Amino acid sequence: MSSLQTKGTGSGTISLVEVDASEIRIHFEGKVDGFGRLFSSIRLTATDPKRELGSVEGNACIFAADHSLITSPVRGSFRRVGDTFHTTHTDAVSDGRMNIVRQIHNLATKEVDIQWFSTVDTDS
Repeated sequence: MSSLQTKGTGSGTISLVEVDASEIRIHFEGKVDGFGRLFSSIRLTATDPKRELGSVEGNACIFAADHSLITSPVRGSFRRVGDTFHTTHTDAVSDGRMNIVRQIHNLATKEVDIQWFSTVDTDS
């Protein structure tokens, strides 16, 4: 890998937030350039007493324009800034691609901003 290549952006809407003593789960859907319609669920587990930093785990699936189903596990980390969670994770997409994904989940507006980078030199 010579360098990260910005491949696309996307946006989404948070449909459900679940909170318990040890974690927060965020369910959202949206559209991602270069992929299609996204459905994702992530679990944020804090690693510090203020619950400002921690790990991200989850799953995502995308229904592509060609009607194929693309799936991926999600693993990474988060930082909370006010009422937003900034996540960075890697994915291992079922179509063979590997990406780094940055997302900002705004709990006040229920909006998700998405930016993704390819870790391999491909045309897709």
